[in-house]
Amino acid sequence: RSQVHLFNAYRTMEETNRQSPEEAIAAIKLGQLNAFIWDSPRLEYEAAQDCELVISGELFGRSGYGIGLQKNSFWTEKVTLALLQMHESGSMEALDNKWILHSEKDCDSDAQHFPYTLGIKNMAGVFVLVLSGIVVAFGLIVIEIVYKKRKARKLKRLAIAKRLAIKWRLRVQKRKSLYSNLYSAFPVLTKELSLNKSFEVESRSSTPCDSQTFVIPPPPPPPAAFQRMPPNYTSIPKRSAQQKIYEYKQRRSLGYY
Repeated sequence: RSQVHLFNAYRTMEETNRQSPEEAIAAIKLGQLNAFIWDSPRLEYEAAQDCELVISGELFGRSGYGIGLQKNSFWTEKVTLALLQMHESGSMEALDNKWILHSEKDCDSDAQHFPYTLGIKNMAGVFVLVLSGIVVAFGLIVIEIVYKKRKARKLKRLAIAKRLAIKWRLRVQKRKSLYSNLYSAFPVLTKELSLNKSFEVESRSSTPCDSQTFVIPPPPPPPAAFQRMPPNYTSIPKRSAQQKIYEYKQRRSLGYY
């Protein structure tokens, strides 16, 4: 992919090619060219000699210089070791500074150095992230509050429904106990009513119904507690539900209702 970009760049710059580096450097100084691509040692030397020229960007298409020797030569290993020793000792860097980067003009003194500062545009992404985090957190807080309120309402309704269910269950149990107490007296009543009905049939068969008269039986005697009361106090004894039902059934069988 990089080779394709280099080929496209070469086809674009083909019309502005110059015959020599000196001609290209002169065209840059005159403003006919915007940039000149060449070997880095030559460009570094020209930039060191003229303060108007500046090297821009990073190096690309790196390649090195080599010393050609005969194949299987005696000097191949010695020259290689000597070059490595010069590179490790710093001799190569010293030669670069002496012959390429050395300049009689002090370009650094003429240049105005401005401190590199970060503006609002450089920090815009950080502020956007912080604001988006605040908005998301606020939205989550609102959702949590609404959810807790709805949950509290639901729990309150469930508690009220549970209380009502308990009350209804207690009432049902009370009614069941009351009905069971009332139904426990039905066998005695049915037996007594059957005896009364048999007595009524025998009496009706012996005498005419028009001349038949019946005497209402007296109420049962009061309990012993009422008999012990002083004579100056009068009270009506209370009848139980069983006695009331018995009297009602007996009166109805005799035709008083």
